[in-house]
Amino acid sequence: MNCWLPSCSSLDYSFPVTCKTWIVLVSIAIPEYRMNHRSPLARARGLGSARQGAHEWWRQRVTSIALIPLTLWLAPSLAHLPGAGYQEVLHWITQPWNSLLLLSFLLVVFYHAMQGLQAIIEDYVHIGWLKLSCLLGMKLLFSFLTLTALYAVFRILFV
Repeated sequence: MNCWLPSCSSLDYSFPVTCKTWIVLVSIAIPEYRMNHRSPLARARGLGSARQGAHEWWRQRVTSIALIPLTLWLAPSLAHLPGAGYQEVLHWITQPWNSLLLLSFLLVVFYHAMQGLQAIIEDYVHIGWLKLSCLLGMKLLFSFLTLTALYAVFRILFV
């Protein structure tokens, strides 16, 4: 056999042993020989390339799971409102459970969208100053939209 491993030809196996077989066996048996594209420092810390670990990933999953029941409540509720007048919509919003769930939906949906766009910007914008300005602009925009939506609901509730 033509192999770079010195002991390949001297060992007697009942199956054909090639260099690829040795590489696969070694990579299964010894984790350090597995393909790993992270730096040694990143492997030691357990962090990914964005240096944030799994925290951001978990936040996205938790907010998406929180949005499931909120959306299942909001969609049918809004489906009954198209024929309603202004006073009926105000009355619907001022109901305690509706206002609480609507405020929760607004907070979670804006936060979830901000997290998603942040992940996209961090992954696909490679110029440092552009990435920073995009992240800052996106966070300012979502903060403004969230405050505007919350202000609108609170104004209906308390005025």
